[in-house]
Amino acid sequence: MKLSTASLFFSATVLLTTFVCTTLQGQTIRLYHDAQMMQVPESEARFYAECKKQDNIYSVEEYNLQHQLQFTGYITDTNNNFVMNRQGHFVYFDGQKKKINEGDFNNGAREGIWTYYLKSTTIVAKKITYGNSSIQKVVSFDSSGQLESEQYYSDGIPDKMLRYDKAGKITEEVIYESGKPISTKKYENSILMQKKLVDGMETNYYKNGKIKSEKKYDSKGNLAESHYYNEKGTEIPKSSVTDTTKTYQYVEQMPAAPYNVGEYLGEHLHYPDQAREKGIIGRVIVKFIVYEDGSINDIVILKGVHPLIDEAAIQVISEMPKWKPGLVNGKPVKVYYNQPIRFTLE
Repeated sequence: MKLSTASLFFSATVLLTTFVCTTLQGQTIRLYHDAQMMQVPESEARFYAECKKQDNIYSVEEYNLQHQLQFTGYITDTNNNFVMNRQGHFVYFDGQKKKINEGDFNNGAREGIWTYYLKSTTIVAKKITYGNSSIQKVVSFDSSGQLESEQYYSDGIPDKMLRYDKAGKITEEVIYESGKPISTKKYENSILMQKKLVDGMETNYYKNGKIKSEKKYDSKGNLAESHYYNEKGTEIPKSSVTDTTKTYQYVEQMPAAPYNVGEYLGEHLHYPDQAREKGIIGRVIVKFIVYEDGSINDIVILKGVHPLIDEAAIQVISEMPKWKPGLVNGKPVKVYYNQPIRFTLE
C-alpha cells in the first residue's frame, strides 16, 4: 500500500500529545502503536496501521513489525484514542492470514455476535454474543460443527447453561445464582437422570426411573448423608460404589490439558483495550469444572481484579479445547480446577 509523503508528516508536539491527521478522501496514512494500542513515534512502535479515508470513516489494516496482518476494520477518527474509535465490522487474524475471530464494534465496544474459529481452520468453535459491553451468551461447537453447549450470562456472570448430545438433545441444564450453580438436571435421551437443588438435595436415577442415589449436602457443600440403590430399588453398601455424579476437589488422577495451557493462554488471551488504556493489571483466578468428557464448564471468577479483565479471563477459559478428565477408580468424574491468569502490560 503506497503512502503519500504528506500523510506521514506530523510535528513532535502532536506526537507527544494527540496524534491527529487531516486526510483527504481516499488518501492513506500510517499510524504507529505500542502494545497498549496508543499512538507512538515509529521508533517505539510494535504495530502499525494503514488507514484510508472513506467518506466519514477510515478503513484500517493493522500489521505487526514483521508485516503480518493482525486485523482489518474501521475507525471513526485517527486521533490518539484509537481503541474507542473502532466502529463496524472487524476481522482478527493469526499472522498467517487465517481468521481468529470476527464481529462488530459500536463506539469501541464489542456488540452483537462474534464468531471464533478453531485454530488455522474455518470451522466455527464458538459464537459469543455481546451486549452492554459484556458477554451475554456463549454457544460452543465441536470440531465437526455440532452444537455442544449454550451458556447464558447476566452482566458477564453465568446465568444458565445447556449441554447437548450429538442428536441435539439436552443432556444437562444448569441454573446459576450469583455465578454459582444452584440447580442441575441431567438427561439421557431426554430421560431425567439427575436432579440437584439449591437446598443441598441431590437425586440420581436409573434409565428405568428408579432412584440410583440420594444425597444431602451441608451449607458448605460437603456431603453429609448419602444412600445408594441398585436398579431394583434395593439399597447397596457405599463401599461398592464409585460416585460419578459428584464433583470432586481432588482425585487420584487430576484432569489435565493435552496441550500446554500457558502457551494456549499466551496465544488466545485477549487483553481488553479499555483495560490497557486504564493500565489495569493483575492476577485473576478462574474456577471451573472439568467434566467427564473433558469439556470445561461452570466457569466463575474465584479471585477477580477488574470486570474488564475478569470477563476476558472467563472468555479465554470458555474457549479452551477439551482436557483429559480426572479419574476415580479408572472412571472419569467431574473435578474442580483453579487456573490463574496474569494480565501485565510489560
